[in-house]
Amino acid sequence: MKIGTFQQNWAQAALSGLVEGYVCLISVAEAKGSVPREAGAIMLVYNSHIDGSIGGGELEFQAIKTAREDRSEKAFLREVRTYPLGPALGQCCGGHVKLMFEWYGPDSQSVLAQLAAQDQGYSLHPTNSQDIPVVAIEPSEEMLSLPLSVQKQPVFLYGAGHVGRAVVEIARHLPCQIYWVDTDDDRYPEDIAEEVTKLLANKPETIAQHAPGDAIHLIMTYSHQVDFKIVMAVLSCGNFARCGLIGSETKASRFRKRLRDAGVNSDAVERLSCPIGLPEITGKKPLQVAISVTGQLSNWLETK
Repeated sequence: MKIGTFQQNWAQAALSGLVEGYVCLISVAEAKGSVPREAGAIMLVYNSHIDGSIGGGELEFQAIKTAREDRSEKAFLREVRTYPLGPALGQCCGGHVKLMFEWYGPDSQSVLAQLAAQDQGYSLHPTNSQDIPVVAIEPSEEMLSLPLSVQKQPVFLYGAGHVGRAVVEIARHLPCQIYWVDTDDDRYPEDIAEEVTKLLANKPETIAQHAPGDAIHLIMTYSHQVDFKIVMAVLSCGNFARCGLIGSETKASRFRKRLRDAGVNSDAVERLSCPIGLPEITGKKPLQVAISVTGQLSNWLETK
């Protein structure tokens, strides 16, 4: 089960939220039929804001309302509620969802601290009792199991121009670790999000050669020659998840010919995605291109 878009394990986020008082963890414990989110999807509800999502719509509205009900108890509390997503909620999905609510107050700090200290394994939640969650190495068939590690696939984005900046601004919200590569420090914006790592390199292809084998490469530099060197490095290595290149069909055809002429394996050349992006988004403005590229990246992250 995935933890959604959290950049830390859910208990770390909940622990930091105790400064506001109570925190409520909501998780989809069971999903049947057509539903907006899968079992294991979670959100945290605080007094002033929320993190994550269980699918939006009336279901999420009702869940947030329940999470913020006045709780005078300081102790941990768990409740499971069933929601039919048809006439009762006015949603046309038609399925059924069981939501688990867990309220954590000041007296739950030690429980959350224990879970927050874990970077591997799962928290196990017995939905038929008030027992506090426990840590396990493997998920349980009998209990709702939420991962305590955050799976972030490495994404190497080459180029800090207009499109690169727009891609980073959107893609940083996806479950990935972005490494932003460029040859000129002046091309980067002054403020870069904490979850993005800047890699300044005279030869970006060297970075590509040493990237992890599960990395996704998004190539959109200021120069076709720099682009080619990076693509050449990625495809020659052969150990990568995806390789996407910004450009046209003409650029794609020329690059593939050059790569084959340079001796790159034909199977590796066929793995180059160019033009990168969702074909149904045809706009050429930087933001439109970034939406197209990030949409494809999102699909890649889901099918890794």
